[in-house]
Amino acid sequence: MYSILYIIALGAAPILAIPSQNTHQLQLHTVPLIRRARPTPETASEALLNAGLDGSDLQYYGNVGFGTPPQTFTVMFDTSSSGIKVPGMMCTIPCMNQRQFDWTTSSTFVNTGETQTIHFHTGGPMADLAVVDLQSLDVLKAKDTMMLLGRPFPDAEFNLITNQTAGFFINVYDGIIGLNYDPNAPLYHSLKRNGFSALFGLYLTPSHYVGSEFILGGIDNSKLNGSNLTWFSVTDPTTSKNNWSLSPTHIFVNHVELDRSLFAGQLINFHSGETHVIMGRKLAAAMNSRISPAIQPIGSDGFFGLPCSQVPSYPAEITLTFKSTSGAPVNLTIPSRDLSVGRFQDNPSFCQTVISSADISGGIIGVSLLKHYYSVWDVDGGRLGFASNGF
Repeated sequence: MYSILYIIALGAAPILAIPSQNTHQLQLHTVPLIRRARPTPETASEALLNAGLDGSDLQYYGNVGFGTPPQTFTVMFDTSSSGIKVPGMMCTIPCMNQRQFDWTTSSTFVNTGETQTIHFHTGGPMADLAVVDLQSLDVLKAKDTMMLLGRPFPDAEFNLITNQTAGFFINVYDGIIGLNYDPNAPLYHSLKRNGFSALFGLYLTPSHYVGSEFILGGIDNSKLNGSNLTWFSVTDPTTSKNNWSLSPTHIFVNHVELDRSLFAGQLINFHSGETHVIMGRKLAAAMNSRISPAIQPIGSDGFFGLPCSQVPSYPAEITLTFKSTSGAPVNLTIPSRDLSVGRFQDNPSFCQTVISSADISGGIIGVSLLKHYYSVWDVDGGRLGFASNGF
Protein backbone atom coordinates (compact mmCIF):
# COMPACT_ATOMS: atom_id res chain seq x y z
CA MET A 1 0.00 0.00 0.00
CA TYR A 2 1.29 3.44 -0.90
CA SER A 3 1.07 6.31 1.57
CA ILE A 4 -0.17 9.68 0.36
CA LEU A 5 1.71 12.75 1.56
CA TYR A 6 0.44 16.25 0.77
CA ILE A 7 2.02 19.51 1.87
CA ILE A 8 0.67 23.04 2.26
CA ALA A 9 3.57 25.46 2.09
CA LEU A 10 3.00 28.00 4.82
CA GLY A 11 6.04 30.24 4.96
CA ALA A 12 7.93 29.93 8.28
CA ALA A 13 8.75 26.89 10.44
CA PRO A 14 10.64 23.57 11.15
CA ILE A 15 9.44 19.94 10.87
CA LEU A 16 10.47 16.23 11.13
CA ALA A 17 9.83 13.11 9.08
CA ILE A 18 10.24 9.31 9.03
CA PRO A 19 8.64 7.01 6.45
CA SER A 20 6.38 4.25 7.74
CA GLN A 21 7.12 0.62 6.94
CA ASN A 22 4.26 0.62 4.44
CA THR A 23 5.62 3.61 2.55
CA HIS A 24 7.32 2.71 -0.73
CA GLN A 25 7.56 6.22 -2.08
CA LEU A 26 6.45 9.62 -0.87
CA GLN A 27 4.75 11.74 -3.50
CA LEU A 28 4.76 15.38 -2.48
CA HIS A 29 2.24 17.96 -3.64
CA THR A 30 2.91 21.51 -2.50
CA VAL A 31 0.70 24.57 -2.48
CA PRO A 32 2.73 27.74 -1.84
CA LEU A 33 1.41 30.19 0.71
CA ILE A 34 2.45 33.75 1.43
CA ARG A 35 3.73 34.79 4.83
CA ARG A 36 2.30 38.08 6.09
CA ALA A 37 4.21 40.21 8.56
CA ARG A 38 1.16 42.40 9.20
CA PRO A 39 -2.52 41.84 8.37
CA THR A 40 -3.40 43.76 5.23
CA PRO A 41 -6.31 42.81 2.95
CA GLU A 42 -4.24 42.75 -0.21
CA THR A 43 -2.03 39.96 1.17
CA ALA A 44 -4.67 37.91 3.02
CA SER A 45 -5.25 35.53 0.13
CA GLU A 46 -3.34 32.26 0.33
CA ALA A 47 -1.39 33.52 3.32
CA LEU A 48 0.44 31.97 6.21
CA LEU A 49 0.30 34.82 8.68
CA ASN A 50 2.94 35.63 11.23
CA ALA A 51 0.88 37.87 13.47
CA GLY A 52 3.38 38.49 16.26
CA LEU A 53 4.60 41.93 17.27
CA ASP A 54 8.11 43.30 16.96
CA GLY A 55 9.07 40.67 14.40
CA SER A 56 8.02 37.70 16.56
CA ASP A 57 6.91 34.59 14.68
CA LEU A 58 3.90 33.49 16.66
CA GLN A 59 0.91 32.74 14.45
CA TYR A 60 0.50 31.02 11.11
CA TYR A 61 -2.40 30.16 8.84
CA GLY A 62 -3.15 28.52 5.51
CA ASN A 63 -6.06 28.04 3.09
CA VAL A 64 -9.11 25.81 2.81
CA GLY A 65 -12.00 25.87 0.36
CA PHE A 66 -15.66 24.94 0.81
CA GLY A 67 -18.46 24.51 -1.69
CA THR A 68 -18.96 23.83 -5.39
CA PRO A 69 -17.46 25.96 -6.83
CA PRO A 70 -15.06 26.36 -3.86
CA GLN A 71 -14.95 29.51 -1.76
CA THR A 72 -11.54 30.08 -0.16
CA PHE A 73 -10.92 30.91 3.49
CA THR A 74 -7.78 31.48 5.54
CA VAL A 75 -7.66 29.20 8.56
CA MET A 76 -5.52 28.50 11.58
CA PHE A 77 -4.52 24.87 11.99
CA ASP A 78 -5.26 24.53 15.70
CA THR A 79 -4.21 21.44 17.66
CA SER A 80 -6.21 22.46 20.74
CA SER A 81 -9.73 22.49 19.28
CA SER A 82 -12.01 20.20 17.29
CA GLY A 83 -14.05 20.65 14.14
CA ILE A 84 -13.83 23.12 11.30
CA LYS A 85 -15.31 26.60 11.66
CA VAL A 86 -15.68 29.30 9.00
CA PRO A 87 -17.93 32.38 8.98
CA GLY A 88 -21.33 32.07 7.32
CA MET A 89 -23.13 34.82 5.44
CA MET A 90 -25.58 35.32 8.33
CA CYS A 91 -22.68 36.45 10.57
CA THR A 92 -22.67 40.02 9.32
CA ILE A 93 -21.28 42.66 11.69
CA PRO A 94 -19.58 40.22 14.16
CA CYS A 95 -17.69 38.65 11.22
CA MET A 96 -17.14 41.79 9.15
CA ASN A 97 -13.34 41.33 9.28
CA GLN A 98 -13.55 37.82 7.83
CA ARG A 99 -14.78 36.34 4.57
CA GLN A 100 -18.19 34.67 4.84
CA PHE A 101 -19.42 31.49 3.16
CA ASP A 102 -22.39 31.95 0.85
CA TRP A 103 -24.06 28.54 0.75
CA THR A 104 -26.64 29.68 -1.79
CA THR A 105 -23.95 29.51 -4.50
CA SER A 106 -22.80 25.97 -3.63
CA SER A 107 -24.48 23.08 -5.42
CA THR A 108 -23.20 20.54 -2.87
CA PHE A 109 -24.12 22.32 0.39
CA VAL A 110 -26.13 20.37 2.99
CA ASN A 111 -27.74 22.16 5.95
CA THR A 112 -28.12 19.68 8.82
CA GLY A 113 -30.31 22.12 10.78
CA GLU A 114 -28.28 21.56 13.95
CA THR A 115 -26.98 24.54 15.90
CA GLN A 116 -24.48 24.77 18.74
CA THR A 117 -22.58 27.25 20.90
CA ILE A 118 -18.85 26.50 21.16
CA HIS A 119 -16.74 28.02 23.93
CA PHE A 120 -13.06 28.82 23.61
CA HIS A 121 -10.37 29.92 26.03
CA THR A 122 -8.27 32.39 24.09
CA GLY A 123 -5.12 34.39 24.72
CA GLY A 124 -3.51 35.83 21.66
CA PRO A 125 -0.38 37.97 21.93
CA MET A 126 -1.02 41.44 23.25
CA ALA A 127 -4.75 41.16 22.65
CA ASP A 128 -7.07 43.18 24.83
CA LEU A 129 -8.06 39.93 26.52
CA ALA A 130 -7.11 38.03 29.63
CA VAL A 131 -4.53 35.31 29.07
CA VAL A 132 -7.30 32.76 29.47
CA ASP A 133 -10.46 34.54 28.34
CA LEU A 134 -13.74 32.80 27.53
CA GLN A 135 -15.08 33.49 24.04
CA SER A 136 -17.85 31.76 22.12
CA LEU A 137 -19.10 30.97 18.63
CA ASP A 138 -22.67 30.23 17.58
CA VAL A 139 -22.55 27.78 14.68
CA LEU A 140 -24.76 25.96 12.21
CA LYS A 141 -23.60 22.43 11.40
CA ALA A 142 -23.30 21.67 7.70
CA LYS A 143 -21.70 19.44 5.08
CA ASP A 144 -20.07 20.34 1.79
CA THR A 145 -17.07 19.55 -0.36
CA MET A 146 -13.87 20.72 1.29
CA MET A 147 -10.83 21.60 -0.81
CA LEU A 148 -7.63 21.03 1.15
CA LEU A 149 -4.21 21.00 -0.52
CA GLY A 150 -5.92 21.07 -3.88
CA ARG A 151 -7.80 17.84 -3.20
CA PRO A 152 -11.59 17.54 -2.73
CA PHE A 153 -13.08 15.91 0.38
CA PRO A 154 -16.79 15.34 -0.36
CA ASP A 155 -19.41 15.61 2.40
CA ALA A 156 -16.96 17.09 4.89
CA GLU A 157 -18.57 18.16 8.15
CA PHE A 158 -17.96 21.75 9.21
CA ASN A 159 -19.48 24.55 11.25
CA LEU A 160 -20.75 27.82 9.82
CA ILE A 161 -20.28 30.65 12.30
CA THR A 162 -23.53 32.60 12.71
CA ASN A 163 -22.33 34.84 15.55
CA GLN A 164 -19.13 35.34 17.51
CA THR A 165 -17.98 37.28 20.56
CA ALA A 166 -15.57 40.21 20.38
CA GLY A 167 -12.43 38.15 21.01
CA PHE A 168 -12.59 36.72 17.49
CA PHE A 169 -13.16 40.10 15.82
CA ILE A 170 -9.44 40.87 15.82
CA ASN A 171 -8.42 37.64 14.07
CA VAL A 172 -6.67 38.19 10.75
CA TYR A 173 -7.66 34.71 9.54
CA ASP A 174 -11.22 33.65 8.73
CA GLY A 175 -11.66 30.37 10.52
CA ILE A 176 -10.18 27.40 12.34
CA ILE A 177 -9.40 23.80 11.45
CA GLY A 178 -9.39 21.90 14.74
CA LEU A 179 -6.77 19.16 14.96
CA ASN A 180 -6.97 18.06 18.58
CA TYR A 181 -6.22 14.51 19.70
CA ASP A 182 -9.57 12.88 19.09
CA PRO A 183 -9.21 9.71 16.98
CA ASN A 184 -12.98 9.71 16.42
CA ALA A 185 -13.17 13.24 15.01
CA PRO A 186 -15.08 13.45 11.70
CA LEU A 187 -12.17 15.23 10.02
CA TYR A 188 -9.79 12.32 10.62
CA HIS A 189 -12.37 9.83 9.35
CA SER A 190 -12.78 11.98 6.24
CA LEU A 191 -9.04 12.01 5.66
CA LYS A 192 -8.84 8.22 5.86
CA ARG A 193 -11.85 7.74 3.57
CA ASN A 194 -9.95 9.75 0.98
CA GLY A 195 -6.67 7.84 1.18
CA PHE A 196 -4.80 9.84 3.81
CA SER A 197 -3.42 8.73 7.14
CA ALA A 198 -4.66 10.56 10.23
CA LEU A 199 -1.26 12.19 10.61
CA PHE A 200 -0.06 15.72 9.98
CA GLY A 201 3.01 17.85 10.44
CA LEU A 202 3.83 21.49 11.17
CA TYR A 203 6.97 23.12 9.84
CA LEU A 204 7.02 26.72 11.06
CA THR A 205 9.85 28.95 9.90
CA PRO A 206 10.85 32.46 11.03
CA SER A 207 9.96 35.56 9.06
CA HIS A 208 13.28 35.78 7.25
CA TYR A 209 13.00 32.20 5.92
CA VAL A 210 10.27 31.28 3.43
CA GLY A 211 8.96 27.72 3.62
CA SER A 212 6.51 27.07 6.45
CA GLU A 213 4.27 24.10 5.71
CA PHE A 214 1.28 22.16 6.92
CA ILE A 215 1.96 18.55 5.91
CA LEU A 216 -0.87 16.07 5.64
CA GLY A 217 -0.83 12.28 5.46
CA GLY A 218 2.85 11.49 6.00
CA ILE A 219 6.29 12.64 7.10
CA ASP A 220 8.60 14.78 5.01
CA ASN A 221 12.20 13.63 5.57
CA SER A 222 13.55 16.80 3.97
CA LYS A 223 12.48 18.70 7.09
CA LEU A 224 14.65 16.68 9.48
CA ASN A 225 17.62 19.05 9.18
CA GLY A 226 20.07 16.16 9.42
CA SER A 227 18.61 14.83 12.67
CA ASN A 228 16.21 12.06 13.60
CA LEU A 229 12.59 12.28 14.57
CA THR A 230 12.05 11.62 18.28
CA TRP A 231 8.66 10.18 19.26
CA PHE A 232 6.72 10.66 22.48
CA SER A 233 3.59 8.76 23.51
CA VAL A 234 0.82 11.26 24.20
CA THR A 235 -1.55 10.93 27.14
CA ASP A 236 -4.76 8.98 26.54
CA PRO A 237 -7.38 11.39 25.10
CA THR A 238 -9.93 10.51 27.79
CA THR A 239 -7.43 11.69 30.41
CA SER A 240 -6.09 14.69 28.52
CA LYS A 241 -9.53 15.90 27.34
CA ASN A 242 -8.41 15.37 23.74
CA ASN A 243 -5.31 17.52 24.13
CA TRP A 244 -1.93 16.57 22.71
CA SER A 245 -0.35 16.18 26.15
CA LEU A 246 2.94 15.01 27.62
CA SER A 247 4.05 14.85 31.25
CA PRO A 248 7.40 16.59 31.91
CA THR A 249 10.04 14.95 34.06
CA HIS A 250 12.12 18.12 34.43
CA ILE A 251 11.80 21.84 33.70
CA PHE A 252 14.90 24.03 33.50
CA VAL A 253 15.30 27.79 33.19
CA ASN A 254 18.83 28.83 32.23
CA HIS A 255 20.01 25.29 33.05
CA VAL A 256 18.70 25.49 36.62
CA GLU A 257 16.09 22.85 37.45
CA LEU A 258 12.83 24.03 38.98
CA ASP A 259 11.30 22.38 42.03
CA ARG A 260 9.44 19.32 40.70
CA SER A 261 6.62 19.83 43.18
CA LEU A 262 5.53 22.74 40.96
CA PHE A 263 4.64 20.41 38.06
CA ALA A 264 4.76 16.80 39.29
CA GLY A 265 1.97 14.70 37.83
CA GLN A 266 0.75 17.53 35.61
CA LEU A 267 0.35 17.61 31.84
CA ILE A 268 1.79 20.00 29.28
CA ASN A 269 -0.55 20.54 26.31
CA PHE A 270 0.89 21.40 22.90
CA HIS A 271 -1.31 24.00 21.19
CA SER A 272 -0.46 25.31 17.73
CA GLY A 273 -3.17 27.95 18.17
CA GLU A 274 -1.50 29.43 21.25
CA THR A 275 1.27 31.96 20.80
CA HIS A 276 3.39 31.53 23.90
CA VAL A 277 3.61 29.56 27.17
CA ILE A 278 0.88 29.49 29.82
CA MET A 279 1.58 27.81 33.15
CA GLY A 280 -0.11 27.60 36.53
CA ARG A 281 0.32 30.65 38.74
CA LYS A 282 3.15 29.32 40.93
CA LEU A 283 5.07 27.66 38.13
CA ALA A 284 4.88 30.73 35.87
CA ALA A 285 6.09 33.00 38.68
CA ALA A 286 9.00 30.65 39.43
CA MET A 287 10.04 30.48 35.78
CA ASN A 288 9.96 34.24 35.28
CA SER A 289 11.85 34.88 38.53
CA ARG A 290 14.62 32.54 37.34
CA ILE A 291 15.09 34.75 34.32
CA SER A 292 15.24 38.10 36.12
CA PRO A 293 13.86 39.90 39.17
CA ALA A 294 13.09 42.75 36.75
CA ILE A 295 10.19 40.68 35.39
CA GLN A 296 7.00 41.67 37.18
CA PRO A 297 3.29 40.82 36.92
CA ILE A 298 1.45 43.26 34.66
CA GLY A 299 -2.18 43.73 35.65
CA SER A 300 -4.30 40.91 37.01
CA ASP A 301 -4.73 38.79 33.88
CA GLY A 302 -1.60 36.65 34.16
CA PHE A 303 0.81 38.67 32.03
CA PHE A 304 4.43 39.32 33.00
CA GLY A 305 6.63 42.03 31.57
CA LEU A 306 9.84 44.02 31.80
CA PRO A 307 11.24 47.12 30.10
CA CYS A 308 11.86 46.32 26.45
CA SER A 309 15.29 47.93 26.67
CA GLN A 310 16.33 45.22 29.15
CA VAL A 311 15.16 42.21 27.12
CA PRO A 312 18.53 41.63 25.35
CA SER A 313 20.32 41.66 28.70
CA TYR A 314 18.81 38.48 30.11
CA PRO A 315 19.41 34.85 29.15
CA ALA A 316 16.05 33.08 29.14
CA GLU A 317 16.50 29.52 27.90
CA ILE A 318 13.52 27.35 28.84
CA THR A 319 13.88 23.57 28.58
CA LEU A 320 11.31 20.89 29.25
CA THR A 321 12.35 17.24 29.49
CA PHE A 322 10.03 14.42 28.43
CA LYS A 323 10.44 10.65 28.27
CA SER A 324 10.55 9.45 24.67
CA THR A 325 9.05 6.19 23.40
CA SER A 326 12.54 4.66 23.65
CA GLY A 327 12.62 5.53 27.35
CA ALA A 328 15.34 8.14 26.93
CA PRO A 329 14.89 11.66 28.35
CA VAL A 330 14.70 14.26 25.59
CA ASN A 331 14.78 18.04 25.90
CA LEU A 332 12.62 20.53 24.02
CA THR A 333 13.88 24.10 24.28
CA ILE A 334 12.71 27.67 23.80
CA PRO A 335 15.85 29.81 23.23
CA SER A 336 16.63 33.07 25.00
CA ARG A 337 15.86 35.17 21.92
CA ASP A 338 12.16 34.39 22.38
CA LEU A 339 11.89 35.97 25.84
CA SER A 340 9.63 38.74 24.51
CA VAL A 341 6.45 38.09 22.53
CA GLY A 342 5.83 41.78 21.87
CA ARG A 343 5.10 45.15 23.41
CA PHE A 344 2.08 45.90 25.57
CA GLN A 345 -0.42 47.97 23.63
CA ASP A 346 -1.10 50.34 26.50
CA ASN A 347 2.58 50.63 27.51
CA PRO A 348 4.87 50.16 24.48
CA SER A 349 8.02 50.58 26.55
CA PHE A 350 7.24 47.29 28.33
CA CYS A 351 7.44 43.88 26.66
CA GLN A 352 5.43 40.78 27.56
CA THR A 353 7.50 37.74 28.46
CA VAL A 354 6.94 34.42 26.76
CA ILE A 355 5.60 32.93 30.04
CA SER A 356 2.13 33.88 31.26
CA SER A 357 0.03 32.41 34.05
CA ALA A 358 -3.51 31.21 34.59
CA ASP A 359 -5.55 29.25 37.10
CA ILE A 360 -4.80 25.95 35.44
CA SER A 361 -3.15 22.66 36.32
CA GLY A 362 -0.15 21.91 34.17
CA GLY A 363 0.53 24.16 31.23
CA ILE A 364 0.22 25.04 27.57
CA ILE A 365 3.09 25.27 25.11
CA GLY A 366 2.44 27.19 21.92
CA VAL A 367 4.23 28.40 18.83
CA SER A 368 7.08 29.87 20.87
CA LEU A 369 8.42 26.31 21.09
CA LEU A 370 6.82 24.70 18.03
CA LYS A 371 8.52 27.14 15.63
CA HIS A 372 11.89 25.62 16.58
CA TYR A 373 10.91 22.08 15.60
CA TYR A 374 9.39 20.08 12.82
CA SER A 375 6.51 18.47 14.69
CA VAL A 376 4.55 15.42 13.59
CA TRP A 377 1.15 14.63 15.10
CA ASP A 378 0.16 10.97 14.69
CA VAL A 379 -3.51 10.51 15.61
CA ASP A 380 -3.79 6.75 15.12
CA GLY A 381 -0.37 6.11 16.62
CA GLY A 382 -1.08 8.27 19.69
CA ARG A 383 2.28 9.98 19.49
CA LEU A 384 4.05 13.27 18.88
CA GLY A 385 7.32 13.55 17.00
CA PHE A 386 9.87 16.34 17.14
CA ALA A 387 13.06 17.18 15.25
CA SER A 388 14.98 20.42 15.50
CA ASN A 389 14.48 22.62 12.45
CA GLY A 390 17.68 24.54 12.97
CA PHE A 391 16.01 27.90 13.59
